[in-house]
Amino acid sequence: IFGPSIDSAIKDENNSYKDANMDIRKAKHQEPLDLSNHQLCESTEETEALTETEADNFPVRRWIRGHYTKITKINKVSCNHCLKNLIYVNRLDILHKHLVKTHPEKLTEEEKKDVKVNWTWDYFTLSAESKATCKICEGIMSSKTIDNLTNHLKTMHK
Repeated sequence: IFGPSIDSAIKDENNSYKDANMDIRKAKHQEPLDLSNHQLCESTEETEALTETEADNFPVRRWIRGHYTKITKINKVSCNHCLKNLIYVNRLDILHKHLVKTHPEKLTEEEKKDVKVNWTWDYFTLSAESKATCKICEGIMSSKTIDNLTNHLKTMHK
């Protein structure tokens, strides 16, 4: 399995992402993108880039992770396109919103619309309102919480 190790990603996950479908429900009622209301901070502090292994502990989708470099052990990344440093505090979706608002030309139409930002969705497809299909074994399970999906990956595909 590519991306962050399952153990490190689970450790780094925020409890606000326990509801796997929260992103989808929010997107249905989403206003135009406005980053001013999100916990987004610009950082000017100079820091050293992490090793590749430490950078893997960045619990977002692989395609989002490719646009950023994790630069500290805390929740801080640098955009690979504009070099803006972002701190995502309990909100992984702000990284997606930054890309959509600031660098739409770098994203496909599908990526612009994708609201499932948690790394776990790299290994599942939504097959019904609260069901997900594993891309590895084609098992179908409840997607009501991210825990169901991460536990499946951890136990079945370690």
